[in-house]
Amino acid sequence: MSQVLYAITAHFRPGAEPTRQAIHEQYNEHLQQRHPHVRLAGPLRDEEGNRIGVLILLDADDRAQAERFTQASPYTRADLYERVEIASLDIEVGSLG
Repeated sequence: MSQVLYAITAHFRPGAEPTRQAIHEQYNEHLQQRHPHVRLAGPLRDEEGNRIGVLILLDADDRAQAERFTQASPYTRADLYERVEIASLDIEVGSLG
């Protein structure tokens, strides 16, 4: 089965920052797994530089695997997200190298 690239955007609930900081290392470990493979990940920030969410580009076998990856996240398990969106992504300009 060929891999599909998924863009996962997740926005934090108000007041999530103290818990996010406390479990950040667990979250980073989650991102390091080999399959599915995280191609890119980083914080989404507001105009003041505050973390408001995360963006992940994930190689997965299918959408169900991307959903399982998201559900297994320490941030999801701690109920830090207000909203999560998962969409397949076709790169038309640029590359991930």
